[in-house]
Amino acid sequence: ATIHSAYTELITTENRENLHKNITFFKAEIIKNGLTGADFSFMRGFLVVGSLVAFAALIFGAISGFHMGLWFSVAMIGLSAGYILYDTSNVMRHYRTDQHVAAALALFASVALMFWYMIQLLLALQGRD
Repeated sequence: ATIHSAYTELITTENRENLHKNITFFKAEIIKNGLTGADFSFMRGFLVVGSLVAFAALIFGAISGFHMGLWFSVAMIGLSAGYILYDTSNVMRHYRTDQHVAAALALFASVALMFWYMIQLLLALQGRD
């Protein structure tokens, strides 16, 4: 099975609707962050602790052979959503206009993390994990 055939099989109408809902939600969060100018810098501590817990769980899973599964994917989607909000706030407040590449990479990393775990979640829901 090629990546394309796995992708087209994975993206059913129901899954496509769920992806659109998630994308719409996070677009709304980013727009809200942009319009209100909310400062999400308070999230840094929670995100660091969440990342350390996730990393420890991954190491434990790799050593013991334990499969992370559905709930880990859900938790990582939540963590990446927090990172998107934090990074968006950070870009707006702390990056200069000549740091556009660094700002784009910071946001891309958060979105890519979410995309990866959304795919993992869809695979788990289809029983193909």
